[in-house]
Amino acid sequence: MNIRENLLINFEKCIFGLIWTDNTIGDRKSYFTLLEQIAGPHTNKPVSDTWRLYDVVSNKWVAIKFNTIKTVLWESVDVHPDEIQSIAVDGDYLSKQSDFQYVVSDMVVKEMPDIAEKYKAHTDEDLCTEILCCTGNQLHPVSHTRDKLLQLLTDIEHTKIVHVIDHTKIIASLLKAVGVGVPADRMVYVNDQVGRDDIREALNDITGDTDISLTWEAWKTIIDLHIKQHIRDLQDELADTTDVEDIEEINVAIELVGSALEETDIKQFKSVGDVCHFWPPLLYPPPSFVL
Repeated sequence: MNIRENLLINFEKCIFGLIWTDNTIGDRKSYFTLLEQIAGPHTNKPVSDTWRLYDVVSNKWVAIKFNTIKTVLWESVDVHPDEIQSIAVDGDYLSKQSDFQYVVSDMVVKEMPDIAEKYKAHTDEDLCTEILCCTGNQLHPVSHTRDKLLQLLTDIEHTKIVHVIDHTKIIASLLKAVGVGVPADRMVYVNDQVGRDDIREALNDITGDTDISLTWEAWKTIIDLHIKQHIRDLQDELADTTDVEDIEEINVAIELVGSALEETDIKQFKSVGDVCHFWPPLLYPPPSFVL
């Protein structure tokens, strides 16, 4: 049997973690199965370019292109992958698979925020900037409805819960989206990740005025979004405050945060790496993607 045939047989025997690449979000991870007792029957063929896999968290079928699959994780079984197809699917085994499904579903449900509530004050442009921060991909409200943007953010939150995101890849994608190319020979991956020091060193070598300007415009948009979020949080705090001194302090904080970029001049950046390392002290701690 070939690899595809073996994979389908294994998929029919257990719940598995799958890391694949999505054109919008980048690397994603979900838990799927083709175990008939959980998913029901399927019609996937080894030769098909796209397989429909049953997501055990959302309880929905998802179409996955075979060439986007990066890694299969056999986390629900304690045998070598070559031995999975010989597993006897009896009552005890099905009970363990159901327990595994409950554990991963419960984890996602407990940690998943209310996306509509979390982003209710965001404009559609803000939502696009959030997606840029999380994926490095630049979307536009004109071509994506608000519901679509919120769904993408839901998918992103799901991925954050079950998968370790490589933020250096996000930076590389972000720069590519705004027109700044990181030389491929500088992106040396180890265990599918680029070290933060490695990419920072590569970006320090990009010193062209145009590259710095393009990067700064995108970076400033991201910082502006975080300024607005900090101000919203302070305004919420202000609404719940009655002490006069506390009100005064919060109002001062709002004013300071609002002016976090006033003294920042693009001339202070000597390279793209300088831009990607910059974050206003008033907004500390910085997000994970800041190098």
